[in-house]
Amino acid sequence: MPNARAGMFFSDDQAGAHCMNPFDNPCSDGTIDEMGRNRGNISVIGFTQLDPLYAGHSTQTRVKGDDVDEDEFRDEVEETANGGLTKHQAECTTRNMKGEGRRLTPQNFAEENVQNKLPMTKFDRIALSREARKNLGCYETEINFGLESHLQEYYDNCSKHPDHKNFVPVKQFSKWHLPTGYQHDEFFQLLKCLSNLTLRVEVSHVSASRPSELEGEIYPSYAAETETGNHFVRYGTGRILRVTRNNKKDPLCYCSDCKKSGDPEKTWWSIEVATARHVVFDDIEAENTVCRWGFDEEFCKFVDFNINSVIVSPDISADWAILRFVTHNGPIVHEIKENLKNYTRLCRELNEASLKSPKKRKLVAIVSHPHGCCKQITTGVWTSKDHQGGVDARLFYTTNTCTGSSGAPVYVLGQEGRLGWYSHIHSGTKLRDSKRSRQKNTKESINFSRMVGPLN
Repeated sequence: MPNARAGMFFSDDQAGAHCMNPFDNPCSDGTIDEMGRNRGNISVIGFTQLDPLYAGHSTQTRVKGDDVDEDEFRDEVEETANGGLTKHQAECTTRNMKGEGRRLTPQNFAEENVQNKLPMTKFDRIALSREARKNLGCYETEINFGLESHLQEYYDNCSKHPDHKNFVPVKQFSKWHLPTGYQHDEFFQLLKCLSNLTLRVEVSHVSASRPSELEGEIYPSYAAETETGNHFVRYGTGRILRVTRNNKKDPLCYCSDCKKSGDPEKTWWSIEVATARHVVFDDIEAENTVCRWGFDEEFCKFVDFNINSVIVSPDISADWAILRFVTHNGPIVHEIKENLKNYTRLCRELNEASLKSPKKRKLVAIVSHPHGCCKQITTGVWTSKDHQGGVDARLFYTTNTCTGSSGAPVYVLGQEGRLGWYSHIHSGTKLRDSKRSRQKNTKESINFSRMVGPLN
Protein backbone atom coordinates (compact mmCIF):
# COMPACT_ATOMS: atom_id res chain seq x y z
CA MET A 1 0.00 0.00 0.00
CA PRO A 2 1.36 3.45 -0.83
CA ASN A 3 2.64 5.42 2.14
CA ALA A 4 1.78 9.03 1.40
CA ARG A 5 2.56 12.01 3.56
CA ALA A 6 0.18 14.28 1.73
CA GLY A 7 -3.18 14.22 3.42
CA MET A 8 -6.03 11.67 3.33
CA PHE A 9 -5.33 8.40 1.56
CA PHE A 10 -7.59 7.17 -1.21
CA SER A 11 -7.16 3.95 -3.14
CA ASP A 12 -5.80 4.31 -6.65
CA ASP A 13 -9.20 3.85 -8.30
CA GLN A 14 -10.59 6.64 -6.13
CA ALA A 15 -7.80 9.11 -6.85
CA GLY A 16 -9.08 12.34 -8.34
CA ALA A 17 -12.70 11.62 -7.47
CA HIS A 18 -12.89 13.30 -4.08
CA CYS A 19 -13.12 16.91 -3.00
CA MET A 20 -13.32 17.36 0.76
CA ASN A 21 -13.11 20.36 3.05
CA PRO A 22 -12.22 20.25 6.76
CA PHE A 23 -15.27 22.30 7.64
CA ASP A 24 -17.75 20.89 5.13
CA ASN A 25 -17.41 23.99 3.00
CA PRO A 26 -17.59 22.80 -0.64
CA CYS A 27 -14.56 23.60 -2.74
CA SER A 28 -14.91 26.20 -5.41
CA ASP A 29 -15.04 23.85 -8.37
CA GLY A 30 -13.64 20.51 -7.18
CA THR A 31 -10.87 20.60 -9.78
CA ILE A 32 -7.78 18.63 -8.90
CA ASP A 33 -4.49 19.86 -10.32
CA GLU A 34 -1.34 17.93 -11.18
CA MET A 35 -0.13 18.19 -7.58
CA GLY A 36 -3.26 16.53 -6.19
CA ARG A 37 -5.01 19.64 -4.87
CA ASN A 38 -7.93 21.88 -5.55
CA ARG A 39 -6.32 25.22 -6.38
CA GLY A 40 -9.03 27.36 -4.79
CA ASN A 41 -8.15 29.60 -1.83
CA ILE A 42 -9.45 26.94 0.54
CA SER A 43 -8.31 23.66 -0.84
CA VAL A 44 -8.86 19.96 -0.53
CA ILE A 45 -7.51 16.79 0.91
CA GLY A 46 -4.34 15.52 -0.74
CA PHE A 47 -4.04 11.91 -1.78
CA THR A 48 -1.68 9.33 -3.20
CA GLN A 49 -1.59 9.54 -6.98
CA LEU A 50 -0.51 7.27 -9.79
CA ASP A 51 2.71 8.23 -11.47
CA PRO A 52 2.33 7.96 -15.25
CA LEU A 53 6.09 7.45 -15.50
CA TYR A 54 5.71 4.10 -13.79
CA ALA A 55 3.19 2.91 -16.37
CA GLY A 56 0.50 1.91 -13.91
CA HIS A 57 2.54 1.19 -10.80
CA SER A 58 1.90 3.12 -7.60
CA THR A 59 4.28 5.99 -6.89
CA GLN A 60 5.40 4.67 -3.51
CA THR A 61 5.34 0.89 -4.07
CA ARG A 62 6.44 -0.89 -7.21
CA VAL A 63 4.77 -4.31 -7.44
CA LYS A 64 6.50 -7.23 -9.08
CA GLY A 65 4.66 -8.26 -12.23
CA ASP A 66 5.03 -9.59 -15.75
CA ASP A 67 6.02 -6.16 -17.05
CA VAL A 68 8.78 -5.66 -14.46
CA ASP A 69 12.17 -7.28 -15.00
CA GLU A 70 12.85 -9.66 -12.10
CA ASP A 71 16.49 -8.63 -11.70
CA GLU A 72 15.53 -4.95 -11.77
CA PHE A 73 12.81 -5.57 -9.21
CA ARG A 74 15.22 -7.40 -6.87
CA ASP A 75 17.77 -4.62 -7.36
CA GLU A 76 15.24 -2.04 -6.15
CA VAL A 77 13.99 -3.85 -3.06
CA GLU A 78 17.15 -5.46 -1.66
CA GLU A 79 19.03 -3.18 0.70
CA THR A 80 22.81 -2.98 0.76
CA ALA A 81 25.20 -1.85 3.45
CA ASN A 82 25.62 1.48 1.72
CA GLY A 83 23.81 3.68 4.22
CA GLY A 84 20.66 1.58 4.07
CA LEU A 85 20.13 2.43 0.39
CA THR A 86 19.22 -0.06 -2.30
CA LYS A 87 21.88 -0.96 -4.82
CA HIS A 88 20.10 1.16 -7.42
CA GLN A 89 19.95 4.15 -5.05
CA ALA A 90 23.64 3.82 -4.18
CA GLU A 91 24.47 4.06 -7.88
CA CYS A 92 21.86 6.63 -8.85
CA THR A 93 24.28 9.57 -8.91
CA THR A 94 26.18 7.97 -11.79
CA ARG A 95 24.44 6.80 -14.96
CA ASN A 96 25.88 5.29 -18.09
CA MET A 97 25.34 7.76 -20.93
CA LYS A 98 26.52 6.59 -24.32
CA GLY A 99 28.90 4.16 -22.60
CA GLU A 100 30.50 6.88 -20.48
CA GLY A 101 29.90 7.22 -16.73
CA ARG A 102 28.71 10.73 -15.85
CA ARG A 103 27.39 12.31 -12.67
CA LEU A 104 23.64 12.89 -12.79
CA THR A 105 22.84 16.61 -12.74
CA PRO A 106 19.73 18.58 -13.74
CA GLN A 107 21.51 19.59 -16.95
CA ASN A 108 22.67 16.19 -18.23
CA PHE A 109 19.51 14.46 -17.02
CA ALA A 110 17.46 16.79 -19.25
CA GLU A 111 19.87 16.06 -22.11
CA GLU A 112 19.60 12.30 -21.66
CA ASN A 113 15.85 12.42 -21.20
CA VAL A 114 15.37 14.25 -24.49
CA GLN A 115 17.77 12.06 -26.48
CA ASN A 116 16.77 8.66 -25.11
CA LYS A 117 13.21 9.42 -23.96
CA LEU A 118 13.90 7.93 -20.53
CA PRO A 119 11.33 8.49 -17.74
CA MET A 120 12.35 10.02 -14.41
CA THR A 121 12.42 7.31 -11.75
CA LYS A 122 12.31 7.55 -7.98
CA PHE A 123 16.10 7.30 -7.84
CA ASP A 124 16.54 10.00 -10.46
CA ARG A 125 14.44 12.39 -8.37
CA ILE A 126 16.49 11.69 -5.25
CA ALA A 127 19.78 12.14 -7.11
CA LEU A 128 18.60 15.35 -8.82
CA SER A 129 17.38 16.79 -5.53
CA ARG A 130 20.67 16.03 -3.77
CA GLU A 131 22.63 17.58 -6.61
CA ALA A 132 20.41 20.67 -6.60
CA ARG A 133 20.91 21.15 -2.83
CA LYS A 134 24.60 21.76 -3.48
CA ASN A 135 23.52 25.06 -5.05
CA LEU A 136 21.57 26.09 -1.92
CA GLY A 137 24.57 27.04 0.18
CA CYS A 138 23.68 26.98 3.87
CA TYR A 139 19.90 27.16 3.32
CA GLU A 140 17.42 24.34 3.90
CA THR A 141 14.56 24.39 1.42
CA GLU A 142 13.41 21.07 -0.03
CA ILE A 143 13.41 20.69 -3.82
CA ASN A 144 10.94 18.26 -5.37
CA PHE A 145 11.34 17.19 -9.01
CA GLY A 146 8.24 15.00 -8.90
CA LEU A 147 4.68 15.02 -7.61
CA GLU A 148 3.73 15.94 -4.07
CA SER A 149 3.30 12.26 -3.23
CA HIS A 150 7.03 11.82 -3.95
CA LEU A 151 8.06 13.89 -0.91
CA GLN A 152 8.11 10.72 1.16
CA GLU A 153 11.05 9.53 -0.99
CA TYR A 154 13.18 12.49 0.10
CA TYR A 155 12.25 11.92 3.75
CA ASP A 156 13.18 8.23 3.59
CA ASN A 157 16.49 8.98 1.85
CA CYS A 158 17.60 11.98 3.91
CA SER A 159 21.40 12.35 4.05
CA LYS A 160 21.53 14.78 7.00
CA HIS A 161 19.38 12.77 9.45
CA PRO A 162 18.75 9.35 7.84
CA ASP A 163 16.71 8.03 10.78
CA HIS A 164 15.18 11.37 11.88
CA LYS A 165 15.72 10.06 15.40
CA ASN A 166 15.02 13.35 17.21
CA PHE A 167 12.07 14.41 15.04
CA VAL A 168 8.73 13.77 16.77
CA PRO A 169 5.45 14.04 14.79
CA VAL A 170 3.20 16.60 16.46
CA LYS A 171 0.36 14.12 16.97
CA GLN A 172 2.72 11.84 18.92
CA PHE A 173 4.49 14.58 20.85
CA SER A 174 4.07 14.57 24.65
CA LYS A 175 5.76 16.41 27.49
CA TRP A 176 7.94 13.33 28.04
CA HIS A 177 9.63 14.08 24.72
CA LEU A 178 10.96 17.29 26.28
CA PRO A 179 14.45 17.27 27.85
CA THR A 180 14.75 16.46 31.54
CA GLY A 181 14.00 19.55 33.59
CA TYR A 182 11.61 20.98 30.99
CA GLN A 183 8.81 18.41 31.16
CA HIS A 184 6.13 20.85 32.31
CA ASP A 185 2.52 21.07 31.16
CA GLU A 186 2.86 24.78 30.34
CA PHE A 187 5.79 24.23 28.01
CA PHE A 188 4.07 21.29 26.35
CA GLN A 189 0.89 23.34 25.79
CA LEU A 190 2.95 26.20 24.37
CA LEU A 191 4.54 23.92 21.76
CA LYS A 192 1.14 22.51 20.84
CA CYS A 193 -0.14 26.05 20.25
CA LEU A 194 2.97 26.87 18.20
CA SER A 195 2.38 23.73 16.17
CA ASN A 196 -1.18 24.81 15.39
CA LEU A 197 0.22 28.12 14.10
CA THR A 198 2.82 26.48 11.85
CA LEU A 199 2.23 26.02 8.10
CA ARG A 200 3.99 24.38 5.21
CA VAL A 201 5.10 26.86 2.51
CA GLU A 202 5.16 25.68 -1.12
CA VAL A 203 6.65 27.82 -3.90
CA SER A 204 6.35 26.89 -7.58
CA HIS A 205 8.14 29.83 -9.26
CA VAL A 206 11.67 31.28 -9.22
CA SER A 207 12.17 35.04 -9.38
CA ALA A 208 14.76 36.34 -11.85
CA SER A 209 15.77 38.88 -9.20
CA ARG A 210 17.43 36.26 -6.97
CA PRO A 211 21.19 36.79 -6.60
CA SER A 212 23.57 33.85 -6.96
CA GLU A 213 25.80 35.05 -4.11
CA LEU A 214 25.32 36.90 -0.83
CA GLU A 215 28.23 38.21 1.22
CA GLY A 216 30.61 35.95 -0.68
CA GLU A 217 28.57 32.78 -0.08
CA ILE A 218 26.16 30.79 -2.26
CA TYR A 219 22.58 32.08 -2.35
CA PRO A 220 19.85 29.84 -3.83
CA SER A 221 19.07 31.24 -7.28
CA TYR A 222 17.90 27.87 -8.75
CA ALA A 223 19.39 29.03 -12.07
CA ALA A 224 20.77 25.61 -13.03
CA GLU A 225 17.46 23.89 -12.31
CA THR A 226 15.40 26.54 -14.11
CA GLU A 227 17.53 26.54 -17.27
CA THR A 228 17.01 22.81 -17.84
CA GLY A 229 13.23 23.10 -17.94
CA ASN A 230 12.83 20.36 -15.32
CA HIS A 231 9.67 21.08 -13.33
CA PHE A 232 10.35 21.42 -9.62
CA VAL A 233 8.66 22.81 -6.52
CA ARG A 234 10.39 23.86 -3.31
CA TYR A 235 9.15 23.70 0.27
CA GLY A 236 9.78 25.54 3.52
CA THR A 237 7.90 26.33 6.73
CA GLY A 238 6.19 29.41 8.20
CA ARG A 239 4.32 30.60 11.29
CA ILE A 240 1.13 32.64 11.67
CA LEU A 241 1.84 35.96 13.37
CA ARG A 242 -1.49 37.76 13.52
CA VAL A 243 -5.07 37.82 12.29
CA THR A 244 -6.87 41.06 11.38
CA ARG A 245 -10.56 41.44 10.57
CA ASN A 246 -11.58 43.75 7.76
CA ASN A 247 -13.42 47.00 8.46
CA LYS A 248 -16.30 48.61 6.62
CA LYS A 249 -13.99 50.76 4.50
CA ASP A 250 -12.14 47.73 3.13
CA PRO A 251 -13.23 46.18 -0.18
CA LEU A 252 -15.11 42.88 -0.22
CA CYS A 253 -13.23 39.62 0.24
CA TYR A 254 -10.77 38.99 -2.60
CA CYS A 255 -9.77 35.40 -1.88
CA SER A 256 -9.67 32.95 -4.80
CA ASP A 257 -13.08 31.47 -4.00
CA CYS A 258 -14.76 34.87 -3.91
CA LYS A 259 -13.14 35.93 -7.15
CA LYS A 260 -14.50 32.81 -8.85
CA SER A 261 -17.96 33.01 -7.35
CA GLY A 262 -18.62 36.62 -8.33
CA ASP A 263 -20.38 37.09 -4.99
CA PRO A 264 -17.60 38.07 -2.51
CA GLU A 265 -18.12 37.87 1.23
CA LYS A 266 -18.45 41.09 3.20
CA THR A 267 -16.68 39.75 6.30
CA TRP A 268 -13.17 38.38 5.96
CA TRP A 269 -9.81 38.24 7.74
CA SER A 270 -6.21 38.94 6.74
CA ILE A 271 -3.64 36.48 8.11
CA GLU A 272 0.12 37.16 8.25
CA VAL A 273 2.74 34.42 8.13
CA ALA A 274 6.47 34.75 8.89
CA THR A 275 8.97 32.72 6.89
CA ALA A 276 12.48 33.15 5.47
CA ARG A 277 13.14 35.41 2.49
CA HIS A 278 15.23 32.73 0.79
CA VAL A 279 12.00 30.66 0.73
CA VAL A 280 9.82 33.42 -0.76
CA PHE A 281 12.07 36.07 -2.25
CA ASP A 282 9.66 38.72 -3.61
CA ASP A 283 6.10 39.44 -4.71
CA ILE A 284 6.53 37.45 -7.94
CA GLU A 285 7.26 34.30 -5.97
CA ALA A 286 4.54 35.15 -3.43
CA GLU A 287 1.94 35.02 -6.22
CA ASN A 288 2.97 31.40 -6.77
CA THR A 289 3.03 30.39 -3.09
CA VAL A 290 0.59 28.17 -1.20
CA CYS A 291 0.51 27.81 2.60
CA ARG A 292 -0.88 24.56 4.00
CA TRP A 293 -2.49 24.70 7.44
CA GLY A 294 -3.29 21.60 9.51
CA PHE A 295 -0.87 19.16 7.85
CA ASP A 296 -0.18 17.37 11.16
CA GLU A 297 0.02 13.72 10.16
CA GLU A 298 0.09 11.42 7.16
CA PHE A 299 -3.67 10.90 6.94
CA CYS A 300 -5.38 14.12 7.90
CA LYS A 301 -7.49 17.02 6.69
CA PHE A 302 -5.66 20.19 5.77
CA VAL A 303 -6.39 23.52 4.12
CA ASP A 304 -4.36 25.35 1.46
CA PHE A 305 -4.29 29.15 1.18
CA ASN A 306 -3.01 31.13 -1.82
CA ILE A 307 -0.75 34.02 -0.82
CA ASN A 308 -1.91 37.49 -1.87
CA SER A 309 1.10 39.68 -0.97
CA VAL A 310 4.45 39.73 0.82
CA ILE A 311 6.66 42.15 2.77
CA VAL A 312 10.35 41.20 2.68
CA SER A 313 13.37 42.31 4.70
CA PRO A 314 15.06 45.30 3.01
CA ASP A 315 18.41 43.61 3.64
CA ILE A 316 18.53 40.17 2.00
CA SER A 317 20.88 38.89 4.70
CA ALA A 318 18.23 39.63 7.37
CA ASP A 319 16.33 36.79 5.67
CA TRP A 320 12.70 37.28 6.70
CA ALA A 321 9.47 37.61 4.77
CA ILE A 322 5.90 38.28 5.93
CA LEU A 323 3.30 36.58 3.73
CA ARG A 324 -0.35 37.65 3.73
CA PHE A 325 -3.49 35.82 2.65
CA VAL A 326 -7.19 36.45 3.17
CA THR A 327 -10.04 34.11 4.07
CA HIS A 328 -13.69 34.28 5.09
CA ASN A 329 -13.63 30.82 6.73
CA GLY A 330 -14.81 31.71 10.24
CA PRO A 331 -14.17 28.33 11.98
CA ILE A 332 -10.53 28.27 10.86
CA VAL A 333 -9.98 31.88 11.89
CA HIS A 334 -11.51 31.23 15.32
CA GLU A 335 -9.16 28.28 15.93
CA ILE A 336 -6.12 30.27 14.82
CA LYS A 337 -7.03 33.23 17.05
CA GLU A 338 -7.47 30.97 20.08
CA ASN A 339 -4.02 29.46 19.50
CA LEU A 340 -2.47 32.92 19.08
CA LYS A 341 -4.08 34.09 22.31
CA ASN A 342 -2.94 31.05 24.30
CA TYR A 343 0.53 31.09 22.78
CA THR A 344 1.06 34.75 23.72
CA ARG A 345 -0.14 34.10 27.28
CA LEU A 346 2.07 31.04 27.75
CA CYS A 347 5.10 32.87 26.34
CA ARG A 348 4.64 35.64 28.87
CA GLU A 349 4.25 33.21 31.76
CA LEU A 350 7.27 31.14 30.77
CA ASN A 351 9.38 34.26 30.19
CA GLU A 352 8.66 35.39 33.74
CA ALA A 353 9.26 31.92 35.21
CA SER A 354 12.54 31.49 33.36
CA LEU A 355 13.96 34.63 34.98
CA LYS A 356 14.19 32.63 38.20
CA SER A 357 16.22 29.90 36.49
CA PRO A 358 18.72 31.58 34.13
CA LYS A 359 20.49 28.29 33.34
CA LYS A 360 17.31 26.95 31.77
CA ARG A 361 17.05 29.81 29.29
CA LYS A 362 19.04 27.91 26.65
CA LEU A 363 16.29 25.57 25.44
CA VAL A 364 15.36 25.87 21.74
CA ALA A 365 12.36 24.12 20.14
CA ILE A 366 11.50 24.09 16.43
CA VAL A 367 8.28 23.09 14.65
CA SER A 368 8.79 22.41 10.95
CA HIS A 369 7.82 20.39 7.89
CA PRO A 370 10.99 18.37 7.13
CA HIS A 371 11.19 17.49 3.43
CA GLY A 372 7.74 19.05 2.94
CA CYS A 373 6.17 16.18 4.89
CA CYS A 374 3.92 16.32 7.95
CA LYS A 375 4.72 18.59 10.88
CA GLN A 376 7.33 17.54 13.47
CA ILE A 377 8.97 18.95 16.62
CA THR A 378 12.65 18.94 17.62
CA THR A 379 14.38 20.31 20.73
CA GLY A 380 17.94 21.32 21.61
CA VAL A 381 19.91 24.24 23.09
CA TRP A 382 21.46 27.40 21.72
CA THR A 383 25.25 27.62 21.79
CA SER A 384 26.05 31.19 20.73
CA LYS A 385 24.51 34.47 19.57
CA ASP A 386 25.25 37.36 17.23
CA HIS A 387 24.22 40.72 18.72
CA GLN A 388 23.17 43.65 16.53
CA GLY A 389 21.47 46.79 17.77
CA GLY A 390 20.99 45.39 21.28
CA VAL A 391 19.11 42.26 20.14
CA ASP A 392 20.06 38.70 19.25
CA ALA A 393 20.03 39.04 15.47
CA ARG A 394 21.27 35.50 14.91
CA LEU A 395 21.17 32.45 17.13
CA PHE A 396 23.14 29.19 16.76
CA TYR A 397 21.68 25.99 18.18
CA THR A 398 21.88 22.19 18.21
CA THR A 399 18.17 21.63 17.55
CA ASN A 400 17.82 19.29 14.57
CA THR A 401 16.49 20.53 11.23
CA CYS A 402 16.27 19.13 7.69
CA THR A 403 15.59 20.44 4.22
CA GLY A 404 12.08 21.86 4.37
CA SER A 405 12.75 23.48 7.78
CA SER A 406 13.74 26.87 6.31
CA GLY A 407 11.51 29.59 7.76
CA ALA A 408 10.30 27.42 10.66
CA PRO A 409 9.49 29.11 14.00
CA VAL A 410 12.29 28.85 16.54
CA TYR A 411 11.06 29.09 20.14
CA VAL A 412 13.74 30.21 22.59
CA LEU A 413 12.75 29.84 26.24
CA GLY A 414 12.55 33.20 27.96
CA GLN A 415 13.00 35.28 24.80
CA GLU A 416 9.90 34.85 22.64
CA GLY A 417 8.11 38.15 22.08
CA ARG A 418 10.61 40.32 23.96
CA LEU A 419 10.82 43.99 22.93
CA GLY A 420 7.76 43.58 20.71
CA TRP A 421 9.67 41.35 18.29
CA TYR A 422 8.54 38.02 16.96
CA SER A 423 11.56 35.99 17.92
CA HIS A 424 13.42 33.77 15.46
CA ILE A 425 12.88 31.77 12.26
CA HIS A 426 15.18 29.00 11.05
CA SER A 427 17.54 30.26 8.37
CA GLY A 428 20.12 27.56 7.65
CA THR A 429 22.93 25.27 8.76
CA LYS A 430 26.73 25.49 8.67
CA LEU A 431 29.65 23.19 9.35
CA ARG A 432 31.54 24.02 12.51
CA ASP A 433 35.01 23.21 13.77
CA SER A 434 34.81 21.61 17.20
CA LYS A 435 37.10 19.51 19.37
CA ARG A 436 34.81 16.51 19.03
CA SER A 437 34.66 16.72 15.24
CA ARG A 438 38.47 16.99 15.04
CA GLN A 439 38.95 13.99 17.32
CA LYS A 440 36.51 11.84 15.34
CA ASN A 441 37.52 13.36 11.99
CA THR A 442 33.87 13.99 11.16
CA LYS A 443 31.80 16.90 9.89
CA GLU A 444 29.59 18.55 12.49
CA SER A 445 26.91 21.09 11.62
CA ILE A 446 25.32 23.87 13.62
CA ASN A 447 21.95 25.42 12.75
CA PHE A 448 21.12 29.10 12.95
CA SER A 449 18.13 31.45 12.91
CA ARG A 450 17.34 35.07 12.05
CA MET A 451 15.20 37.47 14.03
CA VAL A 452 12.02 38.90 12.53
CA GLY A 453 10.80 42.35 13.51
CA PRO A 454 9.88 44.78 14.77
CA LEU A 455 6.29 44.12 13.82
CA ASN A 456 4.37 46.31 16.24
